[in-house]
Amino acid sequence: FDNHYIESCWHLLRTLYDKRTPAGDSFLYKGFTIQPFSPAAGTGLSSHELNLPGCYKEVTDISAIAMFKVRREDRSAFLFEDEQEDVRILAWTTTPWTLPSNVALTVGPKINYVKVRTVSPYTGDPVSLVLAQDRLSAYFDPAGEGQPIDAYAPSDKILPYALAGTWTGNDLVGLRYEQLLPYVTSPDLEERGFRVIPGDFVT
Repeated sequence: FDNHYIESCWHLLRTLYDKRTPAGDSFLYKGFTIQPFSPAAGTGLSSHELNLPGCYKEVTDISAIAMFKVRREDRSAFLFEDEQEDVRILAWTTTPWTLPSNVALTVGPKINYVKVRTVSPYTGDPVSLVLAQDRLSAYFDPAGEGQPIDAYAPSDKILPYALAGTWTGNDLVGLRYEQLLPYVTSPDLEERGFRVIPGDFVT
């Protein structure tokens, strides 16, 4: 390239640099983005290069399942059957390091969700879990349905469970939950964040 060709680009960059927001900040700033990188070529890759045949390989990713504790309040009363019940929403992620900054859980408005009364394999305590009905078999062996929860032993391979309710995602919208890491929060986040929201992209 020569300067005659990129003259307009320099002009735009200078204009953005000179302009200021109401707060006095420049419209041009330095930031960071995640870029695809080729260790073999030792350089970043363009979107064109990423779309070349043979660039993608299907891999199986390990996902982490987090249990978000539902806040007991008027909006969530329909989920609780007694004073001691611990209700949690299951959510999966392949990027668990982002969980501390999580401020919302998204549900599919028309997807059916179930509440399952079971026991935590980590603590042995009774817990009620809310998850997509279609994903039930991914987390629970059908042989455990109807088995007594209080008879569960840590060495058991099959979790006992019982279905305790069915709702659509729309019914869950607006529920509030507790931050996974209570020390990573603020009064503003507690007021506006940590809610269940709808999303058509959820499948």
